[in-house]
Amino acid sequence: MVQSAALTSLVEHACREVPYYQQLFREHGLKPEHIRTVEDLPRIPSTSKADLLKCDPDALLSRSADRARLHYDCSSGSSGKPFGVHFDRCYIQNRNLRFLRGLWAAGYRPGKRLMLMTDRGDSKGRPWMNWKQVSVEMEAQEMLGTLRKFRPQVLYGFGTPLRNLIEFCKSSGEVWPADCRVVWTAETLDPCTRRHLESITGSPICDFYGMTEMGLVAWQCSAQQGYHLANESIVSELVPLSQQSADRQLILTNLTLYAMPLIRYETGDLAELMEADTCSCDSRLPRLRQVQGRVIDTLKFPDGHRISPYALINRLELVAGLNAFQVIQRREDHVDLTVQVPYDRRSAVDAQIRNILAEVIQPYASFDIHYTQRLDMNRPGKFRCVRSDLLTDSPCEPDSLS
Repeated sequence: MVQSAALTSLVEHACREVPYYQQLFREHGLKPEHIRTVEDLPRIPSTSKADLLKCDPDALLSRSADRARLHYDCSSGSSGKPFGVHFDRCYIQNRNLRFLRGLWAAGYRPGKRLMLMTDRGDSKGRPWMNWKQVSVEMEAQEMLGTLRKFRPQVLYGFGTPLRNLIEFCKSSGEVWPADCRVVWTAETLDPCTRRHLESITGSPICDFYGMTEMGLVAWQCSAQQGYHLANESIVSELVPLSQQSADRQLILTNLTLYAMPLIRYETGDLAELMEADTCSCDSRLPRLRQVQGRVIDTLKFPDGHRISPYALINRLELVAGLNAFQVIQRREDHVDLTVQVPYDRRSAVDAQIRNILAEVIQPYASFDIHYTQRLDMNRPGKFRCVRSDLLTDSPCEPDSLS
């Protein structure tokens, strides 16, 4: 009921004030009164980032918005095509509250020390909040020194720098601070990486799913029973990629962004919804079971068959001793798997890995396995444990507090 009322208001505003949606509705014979509940949303065609990049930027903005008072943010990615989003003050407040709500679920409480590893130059919070921001480009050794000095109770950061810090802590012979909880963001946290890093930190890692365009969309609480959706602020749809595919793409509608509405926005991510039940944290918010990775990282084979990244991830994460891996598809008829595993464990895991690839990949394509002592996770862009180079797109940027 609350979602539907907010959606009705947003659609009426978009059709009255935003040229892009005026044209979209006109082209498809739609009127605002056709959208009265969340169930009516599929009548509106979805919009991709590529669609918006083709538009005149002014056509995406509300005519009534005060341009001088809008906050501009930009998502960048591997495609090299930045996408700018304009936020009004009310939306920023809502986005910040969602971020704080996610931190609360992860164990943060006001007054606790919070360290944020980000690539943003703007400050997060205020000095009195006891928050400290550090750059993701900081070397792991310096980062560890800062961690020891600041002693945060919660550490929030991008996936690859977090992993580098945690592994450096172990390799230096130090013990991870027992009272420091970790919140992972910006990259897919696959089960193999989670298991490896939690064995070092000794406590659960909470994963946040968000993007520049939407803010924080879903988060894990300390119970790790799925990802709680920000249902009051965002409508989440899981739409089949095709009639033949069981994979579902996450499409989002932001109910609070009026300066630059995003209605039925294609995230480019695959996800799976959980059955309706209550998390042990007592939250009744709907939950995603998992965010499965980018649509563009769905593996595609010569006969047209596709498989989700998680078809491999769910199997490889069960291989004991496998600390990290990356699957790369550069051709439709071939897949490469690079595995990080200690040298003395290679023979023990090789047969298991080959059996998995024979089951999942070999019916459609050939494969090669490459072993390494250290998987390179510091290349430009975000690390993806399953990556298809057949298509390119911009990965989502993480949420942040302004």
